[in-house]
Amino acid sequence: MRWNHPTKGVTGPDLFIPYAESSGLISRISEFVMNDSANLMNSLKKIGYEDIKVSINISSYQFMHDDLIEIFKNINHIYHLSHRLIVTGKQIGRAHV
Repeated sequence: MRWNHPTKGVTGPDLFIPYAESSGLISRISEFVMNDSANLMNSLKKIGYEDIKVSINISSYQFMHDDLIEIFKNINHIYHLSHRLIVTGKQIGRAHV
């Protein structure tokens, strides 16, 4: 994700994520990204791409201050995605050990 700043142009997440975290907007940004990704996965599933996996970086802020599980449940309820397509940080960590 990139932010198109009105005067600085395209700004990468390394610059705007800290501000989003400190202002509390990170939850809304992450939920938007998760919804958009799930919508894309659902669209691809409808045309025959069943096993598309998407990786989404989640801010550590959310793990400590948010209802992340509820957001995942709501998105899954809306888009009816397979639970096996959700890869957690714990699974990723194990894969790199």
